Amino acid sequence: MANGMWTRMGASGSSVVIVPKTISKELEDKIRVCIEQYMKKAKAEDARSLKLVRLHVEKTLSLSLTHHKDVLKRLMHAMLQRGPTTSMPSTPSRPEITIPKSSSKWWKQDERREGLIMGLHRLYHYATENTECCMDVVQSLCDLAPVIADREIQQLITVYSRQLGSLVMGKDLHPEWLSGANPSPLQVLAAISSMHTLERIGLQHSRSAELRAFLSTVPYTPQDYFGWDPENSCPSSDAKQSSFQKLSNSLTMLFYAYSLDLPLGCTYSSVLKWLSVFYPYQGPATLSEIEYIDQCYCVCRVILTLTNWGSLQIAVDMMPNEYYFLQAHLDVHIGRGDTHLIGEITRALKCFGASADRGVAYALCFPHSFVQTNEASPDEVVHKASVALYALSEPCFVGYGPAIPNEQVLAILQRNASTEQHRRVDNSELFESDLKRSQMKQALRKLMDKAATMDVKLIPLDDNLQRIQLVLESTADVKTLDMRLAMKMLQDLNAMKLTVETLKETGLGRSVNKLRKHPADAVATASQALVAKWKKELLG
Repeated sequence: MANGMWTRMGASGSSVVIVPKTISKELEDKIRVCIEQYMKKAKAEDARSLKLVRLHVEKTLSLSLTHHKDVLKRLMHAMLQRGPTTSMPSTPSRPEITIPKSSSKWWKQDERREGLIMGLHRLYHYATENTECCMDVVQSLCDLAPVIADREIQQLITVYSRQLGSLVMGKDLHPEWLSGANPSPLQVLAAISSMHTLERIGLQHSRSAELRAFLSTVPYTPQDYFGWDPENSCPSSDAKQSSFQKLSNSLTMLFYAYSLDLPLGCTYSSVLKWLSVFYPYQGPATLSEIEYIDQCYCVCRVILTLTNWGSLQIAVDMMPNEYYFLQAHLDVHIGRGDTHLIGEITRALKCFGASADRGVAYALCFPHSFVQTNEASPDEVVHKASVALYALSEPCFVGYGPAIPNEQVLAILQRNASTEQHRRVDNSELFESDLKRSQMKQALRKLMDKAATMDVKLIPLDDNLQRIQLVLESTADVKTLDMRLAMKMLQDLNAMKLTVETLKETGLGRSVNKLRKHPADAVATASQALVAKWKKELLG
């Protein structure tokens, strides 16, 4: 024994020091320095390995730490807790606020940013020319602002929303609600909607106090407001509204009321609990066209209200029924060219932090479809332009959903999620085959390829013709093409004034000719008639 340490003969014949059970402060300092030097050079995972650190210390100091693993652990733990030693930065003379730039770029970032700015300009100018839709545009801009990370675009949205809000300041937004009279249930809901919009941009609703005083007396029941009583039964379709539309409208208005702390006779959770009645969601083959469309909008509205219109992220495991339904049916609406639902579904899917590049690609390839002003009403123009902006934006979350974090809502979501998980386990093969059996696979591939190589400034003007050509060219087996979609495309082509050059460049004649083999007689007959018409009018 020398200096309180034992030695033994090593494998190479040299002496190895065996540290006794008690070590000196000097030796502990040497071990600490050795560990620190190793941690600076080693990888992060190696620096946390007790075995590797021990081997390094024993080799460097020619020690055996067999009896002192606890000392080694203590020293390693202290260094890991302290973290890597870094020099303190010097304090600037005038502190500045900086925003860190993310190194990851979103898909087609420059093109999407340019499209967003152009779309905002277009929507703003349309609202100034059609002041009856100012409140709808302000609502859309307020929904968009929290999910935009670009500071310049955020400032543009703020300026536009406040300028449009100033156009309605001092005006009676509800002239049908006579002063001193009690409002009807529909007038109450309209006032709540406009009040929610104005308060988001810091403006006071002219009849806010009057509305709050009226609602404090509990004048109406949920049946009066929504056409059904969530406390006693699920919604049912009638001549005016489908059950999906009733559910969607109820969730939207109750979310507004929750944000404003206004009573409407029932709660958000009392409506949400009926969502599972509609599981599993149905496709266009089993529902009427109106019910199918309303179902898609309802699913999107559930997601948007639970994420505060996209500003909060929600986990797929919390809403798997809705997530997988939208992922599968986005392709259906791309094939149909339904710009309203393409944008709405893309917006809802982004709330999960999921990729929805198919919807983004459609918005990039066919932007004119979103800004056409020949719609049936200004509301449709605003909605179509708004969903295009949502589709082009990249989600920037400020937290996690649900936006109404009470125990009842969480319990309902957990119960609903369990039903989908069991269904996917029991029918995994069938469910996966449903997802893979998409009629629009080739069309989507071409759409993505086109969007990946295009420039926003080089946009074809006739979007409808481009979309039809894309669908027809990519359909290898016309028997799989939906009959209603095929008839709609043939009707659109029949109404267009095409030239011989257009037919030659696009090859539409050959594509339409494929539809002669369609199993539906109406489609086959219509395609033959269209080809005959082209031959007669254009070729003589």
